[in-house]
Amino acid sequence: GTIVYTGVSATNIQATTYHHLFLTPAATVTYTLGTGASQTINVGGNWVIGNNTDAVTVTTTTHSPNINITGDLTVNNPAVLSGSGTGTIILNGNMSGTTSGAWSVSLTGGTFIHRVASAKIFGPPIATNWQFPDLRFENSSASPVTITLNACTTGRVNGNSVTIGNASDTASTTVNFETNDCRLVAGTDGLNITTQGVLVASSDTGVDVSSGNWTNNGIFTANSSTVIFNSSIARTLNGSMTGANKFNNLQFPGSGAGGFAFSADAEIANNFTILDGFVTAPASLTIGGNFANSDTFTHNSGTVVFNDDTK
Repeated sequence: GTIVYTGVSATNIQATTYHHLFLTPAATVTYTLGTGASQTINVGGNWVIGNNTDAVTVTTTTHSPNINITGDLTVNNPAVLSGSGTGTIILNGNMSGTTSGAWSVSLTGGTFIHRVASAKIFGPPIATNWQFPDLRFENSSASPVTITLNACTTGRVNGNSVTIGNASDTASTTVNFETNDCRLVAGTDGLNITTQGVLVASSDTGVDVSSGNWTNNGIFTANSSTVIFNSSIARTLNGSMTGANKFNNLQFPGSGAGGFAFSADAEIANNFTILDGFVTAPASLTIGGNFANSDTFTHNSGTVVFNDDTK
């Protein structure tokens, strides 16, 4: 069956097992998840937040429950899923919402795991930003799966830490930002593509790594994207960065004495740009387009190869 919460005053959502769970009050009100510490909310079907009219805020703050959702998670305009709770949310279905309005996902604590067994959808279908502190994409099946991002246009998916694939999984997880041109932003804890991860970047909106490291032990498909690193402290680009895993455009607009360093050889299919900051080269750096340096490039006794004689 379906349990529907419609209370128009502040309400605590009971930590129990539901089939479908609808939080759809006809009022501007806050619903707090859980009623005490160390609780788990299980949703065996779909979880729906908001009624497309009223601004309900559903928060993980206060009780920090763990939440398991077997079906889909839908956030309708103008609802908000937010909070600093330290629990773990595991979603097995699609995650989306209405295609207009000002609804949002703004989680500042805990871990959000999109763990799927078949192809799923993730991300805002409108120009809004989704915020997660620790965002992970995983595969619970024995076959490769693809998670495709919605068309978030000028919006983006932000994770303070973003992990693509679980190295312990049996099969790979592909996260596709290209098809619908959604932007990925990884924060201070960086972007990690594991041995079971495949990241397909959007050609139009690219990837931002803001104050974090880049680690690719899986597959990175750059398409025509630009990967931007912006940090005021020392950060490192790690793992496979050549051949099929090469960058398309690579840009460093960050600043700071720490700068950026490559821990392995790297290849950039097109342009390599240093706008502001300190970049230390690897033993071998291949550039297929233009090299523009407006700050500091340290050769590190390495070799820089320009493989397009028209540039």
